[in-house]
Amino acid sequence: MSPDANTATPAQEPAAGTIPKPPVARREPVEYVLHGDRRVDHYAWLRHKENPEVMAYLQAENSYTDAMLKPTETFQEKLSCKPIFPFRIACVAISISRGPQRESSTRSIAGDATGKAQPKNCYST
Repeated sequence: MSPDANTATPAQEPAAGTIPKPPVARREPVEYVLHGDRRVDHYAWLRHKENPEVMAYLQAENSYTDAMLKPTETFQEKLSCKPIFPFRIACVAISISRGPQRESSTRSIAGDATGKAQPKNCYST
């Protein structure tokens, strides 16, 4: 274990063309004993959101994430603008009698981008 393992390090601004180093949270062991079981949480200090050191560390993590995802911003924009499911769905419940039992069926009509209906069958019990 390095001597600096108990100190939090902020994310560093990368030079052009280099990969930034992620922030490293300090380890501060807190021991919990419940029903005779001992558990050590080295990152319990991160639960205290009112602590300025915690907020600074979380901001460093967010900055690192933003720096790593910067090359994908154009792709992210394309994904957010594209509809996830290009069909509009309207479901109609139909009850069908078959002998002594009644069977319930749901018929789903999906229209594509051109408005042309494409029927699909969705059966439920």
